[in-house]
Amino acid sequence: MNILAFDSSAIAASACIMHDREIISESFLQAGLTHSQTLLPAIEGVLTSVKMSMSDIDYVAITVGPGSFTGVKISVSTAKGLAFPRNLPCISISSLEALAYNLSAVDGIICPVMDARRQQLYTAVFENNSNIITRKTKDSQLLFDELIDELKIYDKVHLTGDGAKIFYGYCTEKNVNNVILPPENLFLCRAGNVAQAALKHMDSAQDSHLIQPLYLRPPQAERERLEKLNQSNQSK
Repeated sequence: MNILAFDSSAIAASACIMHDREIISESFLQAGLTHSQTLLPAIEGVLTSVKMSMSDIDYVAITVGPGSFTGVKISVSTAKGLAFPRNLPCISISSLEALAYNLSAVDGIICPVMDARRQQLYTAVFENNSNIITRKTKDSQLLFDELIDELKIYDKVHLTGDGAKIFYGYCTEKNVNNVILPPENLFLCRAGNVAQAALKHMDSAQDSHLIQPLYLRPPQAERERLEKLNQSNQSK
């Protein structure tokens, strides 16, 4: 069984090939280019490196959010474009769940945090027990203080994600001492993690036209429109 997995939900783009539960090729790019420039070449690169083509792929696994609106849209659109002509089943993975696999070697509570700006985070809580990662809370968008309140029930919480450093700093200022900051190389999602998560969700594979982005808030343009509308209504 061959799985093509990729992610472009944050600042990096990554793609990999998993063959019979083993990652045999992986690409990770954080070059400051747009995902529209990097994602497809990354996919082509991992296929070429193991002398495969899309005809050798059995499943496509992708992160569908939360995360960058543009990045998630590119990921979903790319999956549809690659899978539809070949009738390949697609597996949708939460970006936060994929991030939890950054810490698959660490037992305990894992809290992925993605920076949603304005002192807000995309986040969820997972637990790792001997390399078996289970979800404890749903994906949500929380203020820093709201997440601190949610994490009070745990003795130790291992952070990961691009919001880990800023949230850890905020916790330090607030004298919150139950969060642990990982090395910086464990801040970003890798496609290999997406493939690992996909193994748990094989039963939820679906036709490519059914996969949809997971947005926890409206896009910025829509938020700005609503803010202007609200301001206009208040001035009347």
